[in-house]
Amino acid sequence: GVAAALSDGFKSGLAQAIDAATSEQRPWLQSFLQHIRSTCDVPTALERSPEAFYAPAVGLDLADPPAWWTGLTAEAWAELLSDEPEISGDIQLECLNPLLPASRGVPLLVDGDVELSLRVGSESNNPVQVALERSPGKSSGGFPALVNALGEAEFTDRTPPQHRAPIQYKATAEGHKPGSLKVISLATWLPGIFIACRPARKIVAPKAPARRTRGAN
Repeated sequence: GVAAALSDGFKSGLAQAIDAATSEQRPWLQSFLQHIRSTCDVPTALERSPEAFYAPAVGLDLADPPAWWTGLTAEAWAELLSDEPEISGDIQLECLNPLLPASRGVPLLVDGDVELSLRVGSESNNPVQVALERSPGKSSGGFPALVNALGEAEFTDRTPPQHRAPIQYKATAEGHKPGSLKVISLATWLPGIFIACRPARKIVAPKAPARRTRGAN
C-alpha cells in the first residue's frame, strides 16, 4: 500500500510510482507528497496511522477535495504501486536466475546476485546502447550502467541494495520504449522471509516491521 511504499522515505518511496505515472497523474503525486509532508513528520508515523495523515482535511467542515484525492483512486494506486513482474516495452528484461518460475502476480525471487538478460528490437545491425537503472540504489554498485546490446546482452547485479519492496530494474534507450521488471534478492531482503505457493494467482511480498520511534509503546 501507500504507507509501505513510503516507509523508506517520502520522496524515494514514490519514485517508482512517479516513473510509471501518466502525465496527468504526476502532478497529483507531487501534490500528494506535499500534503503528506505537511501532515506527517516521519514515515514510521504514517505506517502506524495512515488514514489520519492521508485525509485531505481535518476538522468538521467539509471542503472540496483536491485533485489528487479524486484522481488517485484505489485502482490507480494499485496500478502505480504494483509489484507484478511485468515486462513491458520493446526493450525486454528477463531474470535468468529466478528461484521460482516467472508468474504474473508473483514477484521474481533470487538468492543473491540478479542475473539479467536484455533484448532490444532494432532494424539495424548496430549495437544499441541501453541505460540500466535500479531503485533503490540508483547511484551505487555501478548504477546507472550502460550496456551495448546487439539484439541481446546479459548483465549481473552483484550488489543488490537492501530493500523493503522489490528492486525495480529499468532499461531505456533512444528510440525505444523502456522495459522494466522487479526482483527480490533474499540476500538483502529486509523482511527476511518470503513465502510462496505455486498454485497462487497472486502473492504479496511481506513487509519489514516498522521502525519504532523513541518513546513509542
